[in-house]
Amino acid sequence: GVDGDLAQAPAVDAQGLDRAAAILAEAARDAEAGVRVLYAPNPVGTTAASETAKASANLAMALRGRDAARILVTLPAEANVHGMRDAGVTTGAGGLTFDAMIDATLKGDLKALVVAGDNPLMFAPGTKRIREALTKLDLLAVIDGTLTDTAKLAHVVLADAPAYAKDGTFANAERRVLRLTPAIEADGDARPALDTLLALARALGADWSFDNAADVRAAMPPSPLAEVTRAKAQTVAAPASRARDGLALFTARTLYTSWEGASVHSPEADKLHREEFAQVNPADAVALGISQGDEIALRNDGGELTIRAEITNAVPQGAVFVPSYYDGGAVMALFTGEAAQTGVAQVTVAVKAKV
Repeated sequence: GVDGDLAQAPAVDAQGLDRAAAILAEAARDAEAGVRVLYAPNPVGTTAASETAKASANLAMALRGRDAARILVTLPAEANVHGMRDAGVTTGAGGLTFDAMIDATLKGDLKALVVAGDNPLMFAPGTKRIREALTKLDLLAVIDGTLTDTAKLAHVVLADAPAYAKDGTFANAERRVLRLTPAIEADGDARPALDTLLALARALGADWSFDNAADVRAAMPPSPLAEVTRAKAQTVAAPASRARDGLALFTARTLYTSWEGASVHSPEADKLHREEFAQVNPADAVALGISQGDEIALRNDGGELTIRAEITNAVPQGAVFVPSYYDGGAVMALFTGEAAQTGVAQVTVAVKAKV
C-alpha cells in the first residue's frame, strides 16, 4: 500500500504506486525473475542524487538481498564516469572537488586550472559564479575538440582528438571495460588529450611512468565494486520539491539535443526543434496567463531565462521544466546556492511583453 503523505504528493498516483509495489513484491518472491534497478542521476543536485542513489540501493537490496549489486545499474550523466573512478581520478587522494576549486579560485588561492574535455559553463549550476572564477584565473588551459564557452575564456586551447581517433578504454554501466582503438586520423594539430596531459606533466617536472594508453591500462586497479562484502539499507531524506513562492524549476538532459550543437549554441542543436521549450502545467498556465508558444521569462537571483512555453501535463502543477542542454546550458544560471544541491530552483514566471 501507499502511505497517506506519499499518496498526496504532487504527480504521484496512489493506484499506480500500489501496482508498482505489487509487481516488485512478486519479483522479490521469485528469485528467478529477471529484474533490474536502473538509476540515472540528474546532472544538477548532488544532494538529491545522493539520496536517490540510496533509495535505489535500498530497493535493490529489498529485491535481492546480498546480491543487490548484481541488479543495480547506475547510468552516470557522462560517458566513462565509471572508468574515471576505477582509474583513481577522484578527490580521495587529496585533490579538490570542482566546487572546492571554484571556491579556492574566488578566494585567490588557486591560480591556474586545466580543463580537459569539460565545459563547466554548460554543465555546472550557478553560471555567474563559475564565469567569475574562470575569468579570475592567471591561467586557464582547456583541452577540447569543441570551442565551448569555457574554451572561449581560456588563455590557451589545446585541440583534443575526437574519441574515435584515440586509443583507450571505456567502462560501461555494468563496469565492463570496453576497448577503443583508433578508427580515424585526428585533424590538423589535434592530439589525444592523454598525450597533451603527459607532455604537460613532463614539462612541469612530474615523474610519471606512463608513455601511452597501454601503460595507463596496465596501472589501473580492479573495479572497487567488483565484490560486495556487505549490504545495509540506508535512511533516505526526501529533498524539497516545491517552491515557497513562484514555481519549482527542474532540469535534466533530454534525448534529441546534440551535445556538440548545444556547446556552440547552434540553432540546429535540436534539428526538429522538439526540446526548445519550458514545460508548464495547464493549471499554472491559466493562473499566469500563459498560452502555448508564448515567450516567458524565468527569473531568480541567478538571472533571467527567456524561452517559449509548452503547456503540458508532463509536469505537475507548481513546477516548470527546462532541458539542461537548451541554449548551451542557459538554465544552469538559475540554480544558485541551495538549489545547486537540491536540484530544485525557485523562479518567478511571467509572459514577456509582445513588441
